[in-house]
Amino acid sequence: MTRPLISALTAILLLVVAAVGTSSSASAAEDVHIDVANFYFCDPSFLNNVCETTIAAGDTVVWDDVGGLHTVTQCDDTFSACPPSGGFDSGFLNPDDTFTQTFDTPGTVSYWCSIHPVQMRGRIIVEAQETPTPTPAATPPPTTMPTSTPGDGTPTASPVITPADVPSTGGAPNGNGDSSLLALIVALGIAIASASVLTLVGTRRR
Repeated sequence: MTRPLISALTAILLLVVAAVGTSSSASAAEDVHIDVANFYFCDPSFLNNVCETTIAAGDTVVWDDVGGLHTVTQCDDTFSACPPSGGFDSGFLNPDDTFTQTFDTPGTVSYWCSIHPVQMRGRIIVEAQETPTPTPAATPPPTTMPTSTPGDGTPTASPVITPADVPSTGGAPNGNGDSSLLALIVALGIAIASASVLTLVGTRRR
């Protein structure tokens, strides 16, 4: 197998790795929908109460007006300043209108309907994204190599310590699609290693 072919297989492997990373990051964020109606957020059980919705940082909340004229207006924690400086305000929403807001920073954001401030209140709880825990690699056992022979001609062995592998960080992405891509990466890696061995053997035979 020639060097150009090995280089081509290496390039394909790098493209697959990049595709796995892009797919994993693109699927991280989600859209979370909240109903807006007379006179509640979420569902009728939250009339005159605060509807709490928990999301992950980076998720987008979509408020769907399913009945009546309402607003989605950010408030401070005590619902006394609505909206606070820099806070969001949907303006008037009619049935079938939507209002969208993405939350990138962990924390708690309160909101209400400015037309029905007592009946309709809500709170978005934004949690930080979980980071994968590194999995340490297994440490191989020590190996031995023969050394010089003593006077009786019997070889003796002295231990040669093999350094432990550096712990890997992260892990394979979840999902069937990512598992298939990981299998393809492993197969390409084996193919590249085999090609290198065959090239080396062919060179020595010449």
